[in-house]
Amino acid sequence: MNGAGRGMLPQFRVFTMLIGLGIVCGIAAKAADASEARWVNDLANSPTGSVFVLTLIGRFAFTPVDAALRSMAFFTATCLAYYGWSAYAFGFGGGPYFYLWVGLALTVVPILATGVRWACLRRGALPGLVMGTVAALTMADGAVWQLWMYYVEGLLSNDFPLHPVQAAVDLVVLFVIVGLLPRYGRTRLWASLAVLPMVVVTGMIRELFSSALLPI
Repeated sequence: MNGAGRGMLPQFRVFTMLIGLGIVCGIAAKAADASEARWVNDLANSPTGSVFVLTLIGRFAFTPVDAALRSMAFFTATCLAYYGWSAYAFGFGGGPYFYLWVGLALTVVPILATGVRWACLRRGALPGLVMGTVAALTMADGAVWQLWMYYVEGLLSNDFPLHPVQAAVDLVVLFVIVGLLPRYGRTRLWASLAVLPMVVVTGMIRELFSSALLPI
């Protein structure tokens, strides 16, 4: 076997593994939707897990092309398995949401994974801003802010449903993305400074995005 053939074999194994993991994660996420344990349902429906996996794929990819293709393979498999299992087990295939999420897996996801790879391997403010923005996505479910408003601000009623497990997971993943994955300390510093403002910005974008999807 020549050098090119030997190089393609590990790549094929990585893609096969990622597709298999994506299928397992998609089925598990759909099964968790029906769980009676609220924290399991929270983890399945929060973006934090997806953001973490995407960041890991981008960080440890050998090339930008690897980051793009591997992230596409994983998340497309996840979407197909999630909605395929939904159609098989519950008789509902997702409708327009299926096309939306598969479309994002084929377009936005590889761009983000490539950006993460670039930012993790460079030092400075711009790479830090990229990592801070990606880390801010872990706060999009609002679990941490709900705890803050309940215990510190006292703005929520006693019967408001809180999500402490998800809030803890959000904070741990945010710390890993900002404080551990970037190679250089300067990038980690800038990411730490950028994350809070980007939490506000991404939260506003999420609200607009959610409003736009309400009619679907």
